[in-house]
Amino acid sequence: MMDVHNIEKNGIFNDKYRQLLKDLETAGYSFDFVSDLQITQMAEQKLSRSNYKTIIIPEVEYMPIQTLQGIKKLNSVGLKPIFEQTLPQKTTGYLNLEKNQQIFMKELASLKNTVSTSVISKLKTQILKRENIQEKGLDFLRKNYEDGLLYFIANQHQLFEKGDLTFENTYKYNYLYDPKTNTWLEIKTTKSGNSKKINLELKSGESLFLFFSNIKKDNIKPYSIKIHPNNVDLSTNWKLVFTEGKPTIPNPQTLYTLKSWTLVDSLASFYNGYGEYHRSFNLSESAIGKPAQITLGDVRETAEVWINEVNIGTAWSLPYNLEIPEGTLKNQNEIKIKVRNLSANEIKYMDIKKVNWKKFYDINIVDIQYKPFDASSWKPVDSGLLGPITLKY
Repeated sequence: MMDVHNIEKNGIFNDKYRQLLKDLETAGYSFDFVSDLQITQMAEQKLSRSNYKTIIIPEVEYMPIQTLQGIKKLNSVGLKPIFEQTLPQKTTGYLNLEKNQQIFMKELASLKNTVSTSVISKLKTQILKRENIQEKGLDFLRKNYEDGLLYFIANQHQLFEKGDLTFENTYKYNYLYDPKTNTWLEIKTTKSGNSKKINLELKSGESLFLFFSNIKKDNIKPYSIKIHPNNVDLSTNWKLVFTEGKPTIPNPQTLYTLKSWTLVDSLASFYNGYGEYHRSFNLSESAIGKPAQITLGDVRETAEVWINEVNIGTAWSLPYNLEIPEGTLKNQNEIKIKVRNLSANEIKYMDIKKVNWKKFYDINIVDIQYKPFDASSWKPVDSGLLGPITLKY
């Protein structure tokens, strides 16, 4: 039975199909899914073949005869098929089945040389655009524009932190856009023919845009990887004060080591709101006034940071790093971090207390299995700063 809440495991994506998709992504090939109808329409020129170069057919036993004929016709005009492992052996539908099966087997004869035991190896023998950044554990989307080529690159794994990435294009100018800071930077490349290498830092959880163009942007600063050789551990000796939230404000806490605030006070296990962390720290003369970076570690869920009463920003996504402006750090420093957690723990509290909070006009709240929603048995959701917190300069 198909489960719409877990389509990859119990839906149309069986193990072999998922592995094929993973192999294509890892090898750096961009692809779209195509239906039987779209294949037929492309073959009949009712639908554009766009820039597609190959049709990959996963291992299947049945195929509509119209789809097979469409693949054969597209093959004759340059859109090459690759059948994984084997050709399909049977057509579909009971109407004129015996006659259609005979036609089906005749159509198959001309496609025997399109079968491959390794789709990726077969693709590498063809002249196809392939991005090797995927092999380094980075995911991407690529889009062509009239004035350039745009990449959205995301590091959703822990395989890459910084290094050289290679791109194939002939554009003159190379730019990086950081969506978190709304900043454009010009990035240097090392060229070799149409190939260019970019030395880039992209930590796990981060994403950015690269834009290649022949149009020069004015007043753009150069991109550089910030190097902070010195580390100061700030993971201990914090004062925690709960300032604004529900259902009850917990008691202030002294934390010798960072941990979820749900573990430090019975009231905090149900708390939905803000907690302010305070501490002081000293730095050597070599750090005073220098630009720096603070890494907050595991944050549940957002953290706004002040150092010496200077607001340096809000960390709301991985890897929860913030840049500290030049001139902020002193010999003796005060830091405040205001953290907001999720509302899940208060929802648990309300269901334990039978509070009628599910007040909706035209819908009842159900869980993922469409049964009455009840959060009373939920485990407390981690909240606050879990650390480690490090100052880098």
